[in-house]
Amino acid sequence: QDRIFAFTPKGALFQLPKGATPVDFAFAVHTKLGAQTVGARINGRHVPLRTPLANGDVVEIIKGKNAEPQLSWLGFVVTGKARAAIRRAVRLKERAEIAEIGRKLFDEIATKVPARIGKKAVREAVKRLELLDEEDLMFAIGAARLSDRAVMEALVPGCTADIDEDDD
Repeated sequence: QDRIFAFTPKGALFQLPKGATPVDFAFAVHTKLGAQTVGARINGRHVPLRTPLANGDVVEIIKGKNAEPQLSWLGFVVTGKARAAIRRAVRLKERAEIAEIGRKLFDEIATKVPARIGKKAVREAVKRLELLDEEDLMFAIGAARLSDRAVMEALVPGCTADIDEDDD
């Protein structure tokens, strides 16, 4: 028997692979529930999220409003759906953090340009650099994929012509 059957408190049945944990169960119920998981009860008892489920367990997921999937969960989840959702959430969080760093760096770069930088200039720069959107630009800056000079040139074409090459 390589499958187990677990129930929600309301009696809904979920079939999972042997070794599945409350986190796998939560993602099986709904991706959003899995992403907000902070704890679990199995048969009315609080248990660690890494606890393997047994056949016939009643699993109650405790969720938190600001909870996010943790990278460490990859060490104990067994279902592909849970793995993929956790990886995606972690990747998106990292990308947002890098974009935030990029936003701060962009503000510094914008002060070096001889013109006031508005939304239109940023949109034009995104087009010139062949990026998808402003968020993509901020990520590229934060990830050091673009030099200050390239960003300045995209914002105000020709503004770096009189700057020495090694000022970057």
